Amino acid sequence: MQLGKSPGPDGLTSKYYKTLKDYLIQPLMEVCNQIMEGKKAPESWKEAFITLIPKVETEKTQLKNYRPISLLNVDYKIFADILASRLKKVLNEVIHKEQAGFLPGRHLFDNTRNIIDILELLQTNINTRAVLIFIDAEKAFDNISWMFMKKNLEGMGVGRGFENGIEAIYSEQKAKLIVNNVVTEEFKIEKGTRQGCPLSPLLFISVLDVLLNMIREDRTVQGIQVGVKQYKLKAFADDLVLTLQEPESSTKRVLELIQEFGRVAGFKLNKQKTKVLAKNLTSTETDGF
Repeated sequence: MQLGKSPGPDGLTSKYYKTLKDYLIQPLMEVCNQIMEGKKAPESWKEAFITLIPKVETEKTQLKNYRPISLLNVDYKIFADILASRLKKVLNEVIHKEQAGFLPGRHLFDNTRNIIDILELLQTNINTRAVLIFIDAEKAFDNISWMFMKKNLEGMGVGRGFENGIEAIYSEQKAKLIVNNVVTEEFKIEKGTRQGCPLSPLLFISVLDVLLNMIREDRTVQGIQVGVKQYKLKAFADDLVLTLQEPESSTKRVLELIQEFGRVAGFKLNKQKTKVLAKNLTSTETDGF
């Protein structure tokens, strides 16, 4: 862990743990192993301070222009980091290569190159009617259902010990806001992956992959045909690009799948920020999107 980072509610920094590691490793290991065996996490692991950081060059009087940053206790983050390093090994084998986010050996430029190639192909094949849909999810990380996330991990076969670790973290969470150096009353958090936690992005992409597999396996959703292969989607974390032929029927079916998935997983389409790029469609056909 990097030095100089803000500590969580207990005020203990990563330097404290690095300096006293010879004294702290044994009790930390005992606590972590007990959690993996099914015991509850310490109460301090359920706490977080949330501070608001203004976005650059935005109007500071608007709440939407602030980014919340969660400050978590370092002993919790050590445990979560261990689980994350183990989960990455599993997800690298399980998550489809079309998801480029947060996994070792995967790069955004592979997806970018693929989309550019598809656009160049559609520029040449003017008889191929297609749309590219740039999906934006509404507060994607904050709305994920805990129950769905846990059931999905169980289905992936991550093991009882790992499930116990996730259950300890995602059974009860609470936070306090820091506004103008004043700490607010405590409130409960009951959904969403935990901001500032090393596990958060990995848990999110494991949930999202359920939707991506639904789209890949649905034969009524037609991807861009290149030879014998279809290209339906590319993803980088929650940034999703759909590349579809048969625009009307394929788009309608994708929206149905997103809605179906969203009902159980907590995923919701942000229609205002979702963009559609039509290729080789008439202006009348384009208006339908």
